[in-house]
Amino acid sequence: MKLLIRPFGKTLEVPRSADLREALAAAGIQLRSDCGGIGRCGQCRVRSRGGLSPPTPAEAENLGIGELRKGIRLACQAEIQDSSEIFVPPTSLESRVKILVEGLPQTLRPDPAVKKQILPTPPQRGSRDLGWEALCARALEPAPRLGSPTLTLLRRLAADGELAQGPVSLISRGEQYLAVETEPGEAPLLGMAVDLGTTTIVGYLLDLSSGRLLSHAARKNPQAKYGADVVSRIVFATQEPQGLSYLQAAVLEALNDIVREAGGKARVSQERIFEICVVGNTTMHHLLLGLRPLSLAHFPYTPVIREALELPARELGLALHPEARLYLLPLIAGFMGSDTIGVVLATRMHRRRSINLAIDFGTNGEVVLGNRERLLAASCAAGPAFEGSQIRYGMTGASGAIDAVALDPRGRVRLHTIDDYPPLGICGSGLVDAVSEIRRTGAMDRSGRLLSRNEAGRGNLASRLTRLGGQTAFLLYGGQNRDRVRKIYLTQKDVRELQLAKSALRAGINILMRELGVRERDIAQVFLAGAFGNYIKPESAMGIGLLPAFLRRQIKPVGNAAGMGAQRALVSVRARREAADIARRVEYLELAKHPDFQKEFIDGMAFP
Repeated sequence: MKLLIRPFGKTLEVPRSADLREALAAAGIQLRSDCGGIGRCGQCRVRSRGGLSPPTPAEAENLGIGELRKGIRLACQAEIQDSSEIFVPPTSLESRVKILVEGLPQTLRPDPAVKKQILPTPPQRGSRDLGWEALCARALEPAPRLGSPTLTLLRRLAADGELAQGPVSLISRGEQYLAVETEPGEAPLLGMAVDLGTTTIVGYLLDLSSGRLLSHAARKNPQAKYGADVVSRIVFATQEPQGLSYLQAAVLEALNDIVREAGGKARVSQERIFEICVVGNTTMHHLLLGLRPLSLAHFPYTPVIREALELPARELGLALHPEARLYLLPLIAGFMGSDTIGVVLATRMHRRRSINLAIDFGTNGEVVLGNRERLLAASCAAGPAFEGSQIRYGMTGASGAIDAVALDPRGRVRLHTIDDYPPLGICGSGLVDAVSEIRRTGAMDRSGRLLSRNEAGRGNLASRLTRLGGQTAFLLYGGQNRDRVRKIYLTQKDVRELQLAKSALRAGINILMRELGVRERDIAQVFLAGAFGNYIKPESAMGIGLLPAFLRRQIKPVGNAAGMGAQRALVSVRARREAADIARRVEYLELAKHPDFQKEFIDGMAFP
């Protein structure tokens, strides 16, 4: 079958009954697909002129009769039955995500697991004794023996006759010696710290001896093509043949790409990297290791292992030094991983006398409250609204996403988009802004119901209220975009999705505060972690009741705090001990079983 793909001008030849989404991907046209291709998210919309299989029930639910009559289809649900013409709108394309790399400014005090010991020139020049015992005899602090050498080191000794002629350095980890080098003062010891997120992966290349950040690199998590959230990936890993292998292979390939890019930026060899320290949620942890996450699919959501792990990096196929080690920080629970440990490490909540609150927003929001005396934590199933998913015109934080909204006294809308691109959709921070502003101007009641145009009266604000697909909607943007009119609405269903997300998170915050016996005024600082927390306006978050009524000075965005915590653990053995202590001390509350959860959740649906 021949497919003409507009506006790309490509002609594809594909077999009959081929999956349309896969055919487009093979041609380099990647479509958005937060649900992993099961027809739930409705983001892979295309328009066809026939030639496709009949619409599926998933398409009928997501698109409705009106769009289906116009030829709108979901590419993941459509099979190619005949030659046709397919139009792919820009809003359906996978776009470049703005990845948050920076976090709290920090001074690292190196105490690395990997160390370098410089040995002097041998007293007898010209000696050809290359054995391990001869090397031990040159140690600065003579001992009966050093430690045990690795096979990699012994092979280096056997192969290089120049090692005995000048000063050399020994690189060790604990009692084991990993490598010997002839340029002891020049080549740095390197390590990678990685924040392995569900949506994005960020890697930081550091000098282990000085703690200096040399470079960083980031990628979208390629596992997203199998599902945008952890639940979708758990299902894929446990129910699809080879699903776990596909997910693990995808993330390992991304990690090797990040290592390669970061090394290229710093102009260093990947073989200089002796350690890689990874933080991530429990599902990402298990998928990286190739652990079948079946226990995470059912209550009580028990991880296969909670303790910190140290493994040979080569066992996973990571392209580092042959003796490099992979270190994974400990987990807290099934839906609270080592990324939360990283946030606590970076903010130093566990060492502060004052009470602090840390919130890492996402599909699964994590909340930690406490100080050096006591730490409470909860995981909140907020859903994907904070990341722009399951929103009619929602998208991730990519170029063209509306990330800020303001309504002036006359009801005129002012928008800002990422990278100043023409508006293509709305991301999480823009969604919170929009709802907060509409509520503030009176076009929405406390229950979250958008007013009708008649109820809103006259004026520019009322003129933006309309009906769309049988529900009330507010017109955010109706300008010219890429030579065609593109309108972006906030629908009543979008408001409900945000209410569900914010009430789940707010319930978690309220319950932790009650358990610890504190009120808003007792909390010294509120750390907002992650991309959503970094870009959201605190006034808007409090305006919709997502956050309690904190003072503005209490709230502090901390960026990629999980990544900063990973850096601390990479360069410091002491920080690793602190991470293990945090994991033991944290009191994890299972919100779904808490007697106050249902009431708090229902109360949290209302707007202030």
